[in-house]
Amino acid sequence: MGRTPPWQDDPCPAWCVSEHDADDLPEDRFHDSSATSLPVIVRGRLGLPRTRGVDVVLTMTREAGTREDWLHVSAPEAGLRGFTLTAESARRLGQALIEATDSAGAT
Repeated sequence: MGRTPPWQDDPCPAWCVSEHDADDLPEDRFHDSSATSLPVIVRGRLGLPRTRGVDVVLTMTREAGTREDWLHVSAPEAGLRGFTLTAESARRLGQALIEATDSAGAT
């Protein structure tokens, strides 16, 4: 990374790969991680294709000047712009997914 811009009061999180510039607009001042792509199989409903593979993209993000980390989940190739969860909510969702599939005996 280059020099720290004058608007940045705190150091970047260890996972930040963003290039910050002095002329970044306030609404563009975010720390972002590298994207992690996870191939998954999805099933359509109501006449959509039965199954297909898509990549779910996960990116950690934090607004500059704050300490709260968020996880953005998207699937661009499937037309899902995504949603953003607090890190704590993402952990709860992950645990709920494990519990739901375990209780159903899914493999």
